[in-house]
Amino acid sequence: MSGLFSECVQKSQQLHRALERLREVCELLQLPAIESRRWYELFVNKLLPQLRDDSFLVVAVVGGTNIGKSVIFNHIAGCRASSTGPLASGTRHPVCLVPSGFAETHDLESIFPGFCLCEWEAPEDAVRESPEDLLFWRISESVPPRLLVLDTPDIDSDVRVNWRRADKIRQCADVLIAVLTQQKYNDAAVKQFFRRGAIEDKAVIIVFNQCVLPEDEAYWPLWLDTFCGETGIRPEFVYVAPNDRQAAESNRLPFWERPFADRKSLPEASSSSVRLEADDEPRDLSADLARLRFGEIKLRTLSGALARLLDQDSGVPSFLDEIRSRSEEFQSAIDLLGTQDLARIDHWPTLPNSVLVSAIRCWWRSQREGWPARVHDFYNRIAAGLVWPLRRLRRSVRDPADRGIPPARVASDSGYGGTGLCATAMVERMRERSIASPVAGAA
Repeated sequence: MSGLFSECVQKSQQLHRALERLREVCELLQLPAIESRRWYELFVNKLLPQLRDDSFLVVAVVGGTNIGKSVIFNHIAGCRASSTGPLASGTRHPVCLVPSGFAETHDLESIFPGFCLCEWEAPEDAVRESPEDLLFWRISESVPPRLLVLDTPDIDSDVRVNWRRADKIRQCADVLIAVLTQQKYNDAAVKQFFRRGAIEDKAVIIVFNQCVLPEDEAYWPLWLDTFCGETGIRPEFVYVAPNDRQAAESNRLPFWERPFADRKSLPEASSSSVRLEADDEPRDLSADLARLRFGEIKLRTLSGALARLLDQDSGVPSFLDEIRSRSEEFQSAIDLLGTQDLARIDHWPTLPNSVLVSAIRCWWRSQREGWPARVHDFYNRIAAGLVWPLRRLRRSVRDPADRGIPPARVASDSGYGGTGLCATAMVERMRERSIASPVAGAA
């Protein structure tokens, strides 16, 4: 298994780097952000953090409102780690029990991405309001080694932010302890949550809590059939617990394991190691969890996440198809423009040198600031004064046609007939001016 995990680690890291490069491509192609895709959430919240180690399991106690999740959690913890009471406690933030020495060898933040981790101080920490997604953790000597156990927010709460936090925990978890009651086993929000867990191939343990025994012995199999049929869940084990408030508050609630007909779970070798006999002896949930085959469950849950990631219709292949399709659309547009000559000009007019030089000088002038700008402006004015006589002479000898003077007028003014004598007239005029200039100077 170490070789398989090592290869998976390398491939997942390569995929992560490739997806980071494709993030910019999505923006350029105007595709939905990669973070909005469910397979990406599963990849960054489950695969990347937990493909580094196959020696521990994340177990989450999940369920609806006011069904005793925190009671079950406290029994696994062996102490009152989460707030409980006759009223709905309204758990808002997950609480994680960490075995002794685990935090020194593992990075908890990488196991629970998206949460701000805080050390647990009191049972009321989980019910306080905060806009941040907090996760409180504490060291517990009673938790089995290599097992992280979490109490979670209600998955059917009126507070929608609780749904998001519970979804994050489900994605991180390997084992879900589904706490159900007569009122909650067929709830729409509860079933939707566990449908996603079934798609991700989570190992599930079901606890029917607050049962009226022995009367409900005839009904829990019906509840189980309905729940499994609606969600696709195949539980590992099923327990029933009585509706006993005093026992629940004092951490003495009994749990009885119950056999069920359609048991499809781990391979037979792993199931036999934790198979329980259906008798009247209460079970210790913490001890039963400790006897799970950690490596096989970890491989199974990671395989489920990998299957979701590689799904042709909703995973990475579908994402790549989107990029390919959108790129082909852009390429088709480019080909069309090139074929139809809609954006191609082969014969641009020649740009006069004077225009180009003038544009460059204007650009240089705009780039200068402060003292260099004043110096250059000073020399520009001197240069303009020096070349002014030359420019005037050039204007005076320029072809009259360039200045808009009709050829007939030029011929009549100069005493010559015909347009062909314009140049001769200009030469004669220049000669007369050159002769008259010294005379004027002598006078």
